[in-house]
Amino acid sequence: MFFPFQIEESGRLRTLVWFGGELIDYGAPAIGPGRVDMAAAWKEILSRIPAVDLVRLSRIPGTISGVDNPMLALECREYHSRAYYVELEGDWEQFYHGHAGPKTRSTDRRKERRLRDSGTVEVIAGVAGDAPLFEKIAAATTRQKSERYRAMRAPDIMKRDGVRDFFEKPAAPLRDGGVLHLSAVSLDGRLITTHWGMRFGDRFYYYMPSYAEGPWMKYSPGRLLLFDLFEWCFDNGVKVFDFTIGDESYKKDWCDREMKLYHYIEGVSAGGKAAAAVHRAGSTLLANRAVLGAARQIRKLFHSS
Repeated sequence: MFFPFQIEESGRLRTLVWFGGELIDYGAPAIGPGRVDMAAAWKEILSRIPAVDLVRLSRIPGTISGVDNPMLALECREYHSRAYYVELEGDWEQFYHGHAGPKTRSTDRRKERRLRDSGTVEVIAGVAGDAPLFEKIAAATTRQKSERYRAMRAPDIMKRDGVRDFFEKPAAPLRDGGVLHLSAVSLDGRLITTHWGMRFGDRFYYYMPSYAEGPWMKYSPGRLLLFDLFEWCFDNGVKVFDFTIGDESYKKDWCDREMKLYHYIEGVSAGGKAAAAVHRAGSTLLANRAVLGAARQIRKLFHSS
């Protein structure tokens, strides 16, 4: 097993988390064939890494490429959000007709027609080798995300050390190796909606969509881009379209699978044990769907005020 860890320092606490922190949607080791005594292996891991006070590993999937995740042998608890994905069969037209009724398809056609009537529309998908275009879409994505965070009065993660550079200036082998997949819709040359995603094997990850505020929003350009991404996946042998973590309602319109995620919290030092108790209490509240729903409604009201 290969574990991508990092240690965060906050105050007096040193916390073991997944490498990438809040940016990851799935946290798991890379695993090889065979079985392992995970409890014994975990003790060995903690004995070999630098000393930490707290272990806080979240968004742990139950399986890794169809194989049971050995981490679930630890005392993992269910995470408050789930992940959603759909298996792609047939072709795009069959898939679309199976997930959108006649009224919805008529609305989609009307919105696309009106968007195209408002200016010159271009859909750009699968950017990789074109470095200038890649950088343009990546920069638009981070800018739009920052604008959205400010509008929501939420912390702007793009301001954190290294985050913006990760999205805008990835290493050339990663950018050109067929893993990263950037796409966008432009209106009269302006990128009005983008997507920064990944394709690994036969799975496509719908990771970070973004959009710019403007009058074009009433025509749902993000949905138009999603259609193009689906079609690209059908044309390029993708078998699973993974919307990743998040309980947004639109995902359920497309997905036929949901995946439980888990988290693991362990206090190591005395201070870490106290922090772990606080984290567990908060996680227990969030695991209550009614409490979680109320919290989301309060957040929406706060953001709209």
